[in-house]
Amino acid sequence: MNIRFSAIAIVATMVLASFMFGAGPALSDTPVAVTAISFSPDGTRLAIGTSGQVLIYNTVDWQLLSSYTKVEDTVRSLAWKPDGTVLAIGCGTASESGTLLLWTVASDAPPTALKLQQDTIESIAFSKNGTAMLVGANDNKVRCITYPPSTDSQVLDEHNGRVTAVAYPINDTGLFATGGMDKMVKVWDEKTRKPLVNFDTAEAGITGLAFLPNGTQFIGSSLDGRVYWWQVYKNQKTQQWGGYKFRQIDAHDGGVNCLAASGDLKRFITGGENTQTAVWDSENGNRRKLFHDATQPIYAVALNTTGSIGASGGRQGTVWVWEVDKDALLTTIVLPSLPKRAQPPAKTNSKPNKKRT
Repeated sequence: MNIRFSAIAIVATMVLASFMFGAGPALSDTPVAVTAISFSPDGTRLAIGTSGQVLIYNTVDWQLLSSYTKVEDTVRSLAWKPDGTVLAIGCGTASESGTLLLWTVASDAPPTALKLQQDTIESIAFSKNGTAMLVGANDNKVRCITYPPSTDSQVLDEHNGRVTAVAYPINDTGLFATGGMDKMVKVWDEKTRKPLVNFDTAEAGITGLAFLPNGTQFIGSSLDGRVYWWQVYKNQKTQQWGGYKFRQIDAHDGGVNCLAASGDLKRFITGGENTQTAVWDSENGNRRKLFHDATQPIYAVALNTTGSIGASGGRQGTVWVWEVDKDALLTTIVLPSLPKRAQPPAKTNSKPNKKRT
């Protein structure tokens, strides 16, 4: 979610250590961590979030198309509107503010900024028709927001930890899912916005969620190093909802930091604390490829619509892009740092000196 993130959200989730988010925008040429990545729905653009900025590259020659360099602190999640016109950016300053930026990428206008709460936004997801959004935050809450945004939003307060993963299905099952650092995954009724099923399978915080094509099965990643598959169902006699875990795999030693699915949901990609990036089959959990290019932990991953192109980045401040089936590195993107900022003048004592007599 993004470390999502974005999820999609991808999602990339920003939960591992203070060094990722405590420093604010870069003031020098030192690389800063890549904290969110997301392919546009049509696969023609790749959005990359880091400290203080979001950059969008085209996927033909990997040239920079546009950037927004006034992000508050660090980008924690990215999500594209399904039609590809708007990029949602989650950011904020811990324990101070949470800002959702809605950037119409073809416009010269600055993004619309929604100040949603007094803590950082960790995960974002658009509904399949783009008329609703889920926003998970570091205040342990989920906000259900209409799009275009209005004052008609609802706050869901069922998690006991920061909400680091949110997901909608791509079909009309009337469900959505949320996951957090409380190790809980919750499946909700979209109309009533009441929780239907709770899963406490994971042994550590949830770092990503993605529904599978049928809309009643979904996967989730955890800092316990595993990826889980869950199923929900409705008992037609009792009209009660239930659910169960039907698969789990060991994915990354040290923890799965991020998870994202391809647009067709047939594949998903994970990034680990062990510096590896892996691409998997959603249906059976078989690992298709494992990439070792990074030497430091991965915080953000993304797949294009067909799952043929994968990208990941993390603490090194570099994004690697691969052609998955050919096991070929397409390009390496080293992100530019923000320009150096002028330092404020030193404070002086404004009180007049007392005249000695």
